[in-house]
Amino acid sequence: MIVIFGGYGVFGSLVAGGLHEGGFEVTLAGRNGRLAHRAARLLGPKARAATADVTDFASCCAVLQGAKVAVSCSGPFRAEDTQLLEACLESGVHYVDIADARIWGRRVYDFDRRFAERGLTLAWGCSSFPGISGALACVLAEGAAEPPDRVRCSLFIGNHNPKGYAAIRSAVSMIGAPIEAPQGRLTGFGGFERVELPQPFGPRRLLNAQAPDYDVMPRLLGTGHVTVKAGFELAVSNLLFRCMAACGPVWGRVAARFLWLAGKPLGFMGRSGGAISVELFYPDHIRRGCAFGERGAQKLAAWPAVLAARGLCGGEVKRGCVMAFEALGARELLMGLQQAGFEVRL
Repeated sequence: MIVIFGGYGVFGSLVAGGLHEGGFEVTLAGRNGRLAHRAARLLGPKARAATADVTDFASCCAVLQGAKVAVSCSGPFRAEDTQLLEACLESGVHYVDIADARIWGRRVYDFDRRFAERGLTLAWGCSSFPGISGALACVLAEGAAEPPDRVRCSLFIGNHNPKGYAAIRSAVSMIGAPIEAPQGRLTGFGGFERVELPQPFGPRRLLNAQAPDYDVMPRLLGTGHVTVKAGFELAVSNLLFRCMAACGPVWGRVAARFLWLAGKPLGFMGRSGGAISVELFYPDHIRRGCAFGERGAQKLAAWPAVLAARGLCGGEVKRGCVMAFEALGARELLMGLQQAGFEVRL
């Protein structure tokens, strides 16, 4: 059995659906039992529901009885909220999450030894950043004699995608905020750069974003210069975020609520697709890789968690604290994306 915490949210429902379609017995857990039961009924006969809170050790342990893997889709992944990790250790259950919070990516390595000693895997960041971006970077760097001079990771999001309030709130928290990069300080949602994306998206002007890749890419590739870019399909959205960033990190709940509500009437416009791109810049050439789809950008982001959970249920996976591409293998992860209907170009 696989327990998906936050299994009725935007990303949690995609993870639950992917695992259920693969024939796995799943339990959808969350603080709202009513929503969990409704989502489980819609999913099918192998889906169950439970009430649990990822910040409550006892409730996590209760729902993990008999489980093999726990998948956390319940943000915001704060460094102090490690109760689910402790519950997995107590219950002997593998752990997977979709976290792209940089502070969480630093915190989880404190659990590396304890998970390894229990013969368990803690697979974090099984999403766009650093799950897919890391897999692309590993494959692109194969055979290179030297580290790249710089690395640029980019996320492009089609407009016709459900936008949960939590995701909007997370984005708003980055507006105008300082980003500590290996080469110096950047500004969240500042710094327009033109990024070449495959058709049907084409070249796009994207903005600075916070991501674990600022820590992951130097460790992975030995580079001392990393930028992470993100942007939306509607140019007006990018311009709005850029203008807000110029005012500094003064935006909070009210701004997030306003943007969430204002975006709803425009949600029908554009594509539901998206892309994750990685570029390695060497003195005499550039290596580019991209995972993308004309539809289903959020499914693309959620799929590394599906692949990691499947892998932990079905075979021998590296123990301790790892990222999805370290657990499964970079090429294997990218192949799994292709099998799910997405394109990968290197």
